[in-house]
Amino acid sequence: MKVLIVEDNEIKAKECLSSLEPFQANCKVVSNERDAKITIKNLEEFDLVLLDMELDLTSDSSDGKGNYSGLSILNTMKYSGILTPVIVITVYRDFSEMKTTEDPDNLLLLYNDLFFQTNSNKEPPQNFDTRYLTGLHDYMSYRYKNYAGVVEYSVYNGVWKKSLQKIICDCMEKKNYEDTNC
Repeated sequence: MKVLIVEDNEIKAKECLSSLEPFQANCKVVSNERDAKITIKNLEEFDLVLLDMELDLTSDSSDGKGNYSGLSILNTMKYSGILTPVIVITVYRDFSEMKTTEDPDNLLLLYNDLFFQTNSNKEPPQNFDTRYLTGLHDYMSYRYKNYAGVVEYSVYNGVWKKSLQKIICDCMEKKNYEDTNC
């Protein structure tokens, strides 16, 4: 199994690698949005992508983080017709925790978009300042055919690794892999 890990935090990337050891995966790690898009657009074949939601834009960290750069990468895959399964791994339980300096209205627009995609028969709340992982999961499932699941990363416990491994097993089962160690 060949896995692309898109993660800018070195510790989190190493933990993702250790989570993949039981699968004997061949892994490539990229640490920013630009390198991820180049890797994906070069049509390098992967069986799975582990994707952080907020990444450095380039290898020069002074360029800053791209809020929802994970969505940008997913859009690149979508519009390129790449259907490799993607598992989002994020530290954010609530996406209102993500800071945006470029355009503060972007968060509200994203929340409203998420809300209407998943709850089209309801009115949005007046103070729409939170969006939990279940809402993200519903939105991603609706929008991206290759979305396989979301895992909330925690530096304090390893429960997230079991969730990740379960989703990986589900992906491998769907692809009919024989040797998955699931």
